This record gives sequence, C-alpha cells and structure tokens, in this order.
Amino acid sequence: MVEQGIENPRVGGSTPSLATTFLLIAAAAGLAGCTDPCGAVSSALDTRCEKLCCDVADALQTCIEQGTGSLTWSDVGAEDRRDFARQCADDWDRASSNLTAYELQEATAVCRDSRDGLTELDCEALRALYGSLE
Repeated sequence: MVEQGIENPRVGGSTPSLATTFLLIAAAAGLAGCTDPCGAVSSALDTRCEKLCCDVADALQTCIEQGTGSLTWSDVGAEDRRDFARQCADDWDRASSNLTAYELQEATAVCRDSRDGLTELDCEALRALYGSLE
C-alpha cells in the first residue's frame, strides 16, 4: 500500500490544527485570558497600558485589603480586582483600536509614565482617579 500525501502540506485539512484545537479548549476552560487578564500579561503582552491596568488593580486591591478610607470595589465600578483589570483592558482595547500609530505611541508613553508614578499615589488619590462618578 502507498500512503497518499496531500498536495500542499502547509494547508490544514477539514480537521482543525493542534493550535486551533488548543485555543478552543483553552477558551472553553477559561485559560485564554478571559478570567484574569493580569495572569496573561507577560513580556509578549506587556503593552504598558495593559500592564498599567493590572498595576492599578493591584494597588486598589492593597487599599481595599488594608481598609484604607473604606474603599470598596463597587467604589471603582468593579466586582473585584480581576473585574477591574478586565474592564480596564477592554477600555484600552477599544480606545487603542481607534488611534493612529503616532497616537498609539504617545498613549503608551503616557501609560509608562503613569506606571512610574503609580507608587506615589495613596489610596485616596486612587479613589479620586478611578472611583465611580455617582
């Protein structure tokens, strides 16, 4: 018997490739960043602004855990740290998709500077910056 090869070996067949299958399984299992955007932020995904979302979420979490100023997640319009980071990352995705290359470069520079200055903010300043306007 002779095994028949496919005409173009770089083109997948009707069965999804392993990479596609893994992504579908990961998404179904909640591993594709849907549950915790900060867990997926690595050097490959570190767009400064996504990392800023995670850093702010962590700073807010610290304030909430310390009970400083009786800050709660509802004060910043989120259910928890993960929800805040997800909302922030989603907002960044929407905003950045409408920017020109130059504007995107400028925006990421602002995010970098904001990350650098984040350690100087106390819990009341965080509440003022990120709190819900109700």
